[in-house]
Amino acid sequence: MWQIPAGGGEERAVGIRVSGWYYQVMDDGIYFIAYRDRTQAEIRFFNFATRAERVVQALGQVRFSSRFAVSADRKTFLYALVEGPGSDLMMVENFR
Repeated sequence: MWQIPAGGGEERAVGIRVSGWYYQVMDDGIYFIAYRDRTQAEIRFFNFATRAERVVQALGQVRFSSRFAVSADRKTFLYALVEGPGSDLMMVENFR
């Protein structure tokens, strides 16, 4: 992830590794999902002013299937998980 000043200037790396589309930018920082050791996921927050990163919530060993959202009051996080591979097979008679 990169940042650039609104008034122009050099771009620079923010210094965090974001997994896919699993992040949301706020006024003071970025909430994002990261993997601690390739298997254990966490919701983290990166503060723009301090450039510090902190763990908000450990999620455990999970796989994500959709984007990530944070409520305005920052008390609720929305994400979809993959429970396991699978599919449904249906037969439709007299389909037109």
